[in-house]
Amino acid sequence: MSAQRPPDRGQALVEFVIVFPLQLLIVLGLLQLMQILVAKEMLVWAAFAAARAELVGESGQEAASLVMAPVSGPPSPPGAGSPSDFRIPGWGNLNLSGYSRAKTRVVRETEEGCMRVRVECDLPLWIPFANWAFHWIAAGFNPVWDDVPHLTMTETARIPRPWEAP
Repeated sequence: MSAQRPPDRGQALVEFVIVFPLQLLIVLGLLQLMQILVAKEMLVWAAFAAARAELVGESGQEAASLVMAPVSGPPSPPGAGSPSDFRIPGWGNLNLSGYSRAKTRVVRETEEGCMRVRVECDLPLWIPFANWAFHWIAAGFNPVWDDVPHLTMTETARIPRPWEAP
């Protein structure tokens, strides 16, 4: 007597339906995390650029906004200005810089013998599904502009003064 095995039609489809959504969520979450880490590194540079600009008497807001332009693009709050406000000589307009100016805030904090600057930036979370998960993890205290959640990130830079202030 030979035993017949039961047909296993549809098994691969069932496994796919179970595994694929979880795998997709993990991949999208990793992409969103990488975007946040790149933006955090750019925020460190923006804080240094703002502190350096304030130290030499220039606008720290302009310096930080210029650095954060590639990652802080639209959507933007109402009245944010045009998409490209910065003009770089020899290059032309810097795309998304107008939105960056609206989403980047610089606070100058003077200490004895050094320049201290705190930079805040609202980073749009673009990756579908993962963006709302990261927004929810951040306790929902971050802004939502045009139905896109944003993550507010902060960085502080401190540069010693190489000379005595007048």
